[in-house]
Amino acid sequence: MDTELSKKDKKIAREIIARGLNKELKRGLLEFEAILQEWRSTSGDNKEFYHKLYGSVCMILTNKSPGDTITCQVPNTS
Repeated sequence: MDTELSKKDKKIAREIIARGLNKELKRGLLEFEAILQEWRSTSGDNKEFYHKLYGSVCMILTNKSPGDTITCQVPNTS
């Protein structure tokens, strides 16, 4: 069984992957923007919003959904 892709198929695969990645990046940026807007409009705890933003970044990097266990470690901010 030949599983090698032709040059044309590889190009198509790269384009599909790039489109999917672009959608994920946009979703992440919109989520980050919403967290930052909430932080700017409230007098909330900076540390709380930092953790929200960091958690959101980790979810994107690890391809997790809200509520999933995230393996990113939040750095010690003290």
